[in-house]
Amino acid sequence: MDSRAPCSVDWSKLPDELWPRIGQQLIPFIERLRFRSVSYSWRHSIPRFHPSIPPEFPYPFSFHSKASLARTTLYLLRTNPFPYASTSAPSTSSSSPKGWLLKLEECNQNLRLLHPITNRQLRCGEDFFPEHLNFVNYKMVELGQAYALKNSAGSAYVDHVSKVIELPHSEPCSILVIHHKGKLGFAQNGDERLRSIGNRFSSYSDLIVYKGRPYVVDKWGTVFRVHPALRVVQFAPRLVCFGHKKHLVESCGDLYLVDRYMVADPNARPDPITSFYRFIRHQGNGWPDAIDECPLITVNFRVYKLDQESGRWDEVQNLDDQAFFLNVDFSFSVSAEDIVGCSRNCIYFSDHRENPLALRSLSAVGDGSVFNLADHSISVVNAAGAPFFAEIYWPSLP
Repeated sequence: MDSRAPCSVDWSKLPDELWPRIGQQLIPFIERLRFRSVSYSWRHSIPRFHPSIPPEFPYPFSFHSKASLARTTLYLLRTNPFPYASTSAPSTSSSSPKGWLLKLEECNQNLRLLHPITNRQLRCGEDFFPEHLNFVNYKMVELGQAYALKNSAGSAYVDHVSKVIELPHSEPCSILVIHHKGKLGFAQNGDERLRSIGNRFSSYSDLIVYKGRPYVVDKWGTVFRVHPALRVVQFAPRLVCFGHKKHLVESCGDLYLVDRYMVADPNARPDPITSFYRFIRHQGNGWPDAIDECPLITVNFRVYKLDQESGRWDEVQNLDDQAFFLNVDFSFSVSAEDIVGCSRNCIYFSDHRENPLALRSLSAVGDGSVFNLADHSISVVNAAGAPFFAEIYWPSLP
């Protein structure tokens, strides 16, 4: 008998008391969902979600209010290769390995479907999604996780916060936050106030966890590493670039800096939602807000790759088969060959990210834009006007 041959096990004969213990070890929600879908007894052996309470953190510059840490997970969704998959899954070529992007937020024991770039909430039966999604019919590959601070009810984003990351392997749970136009803050679960770190005269632009360690970039393009003792130490040589916004992206194990150039939008029209928000802010504490500035639109990108051996930044003219996605809370890179309708050597983004988080789910926005690094062209696209772009998020269009 070949000892390397797979061993067949009748899992149904395991003692019933083992199922809850096994199920509790399944951390990703999709694994718990698949576990619960096997049989009636398995479904009732564990709850749908972990009954854990979201960590609480202080509002920026507030000594009384608490915010909860909301987590969203970005997936690459493919049709399930297993023979028992339902026929209700989208039909694709069996030889095609391509999939779609899906972003899910665990909120108050429920799942919310979000737009992968703008974070706008999508509803099944509306937008371009079908009425029902059965995740058992798909193979889901996790691409990364994003974080945000929400009010205690979990229904609205905390204002004046542009980026949140959870520090890896931190106990208790700890976060780094960019808030109030570039200030860097730190807090642990249960803290009464946010602790300012870094240079208080600097304006920070983006945060990333790269190879298990936190990094931050300022508006001039200097990348710093945040050490466990909360020292913010320069990590890479200074890269003087004059774009409006800096993004940090990890691609194929390398660190990239994306410099984003923006100008005032000459065709901007007043938005009643943002106008009302401006009125409320001015009637309150009068804090300055990005919404009081002229709306900006993106006109160009420049991409740099860090050569850690020689200690320099090299400008990149070609991303090869990769595509960058500049999400409102999590920027990432994928192979264009893995995504239906995705173009290689392109950057997908949305100018909507310049609005406060509290307004992103309210304002009417399209699906974003795509920048071609080869010819520096920008195409403004949406699901209704450009179905090929919507295919990145879901293949079944109305």
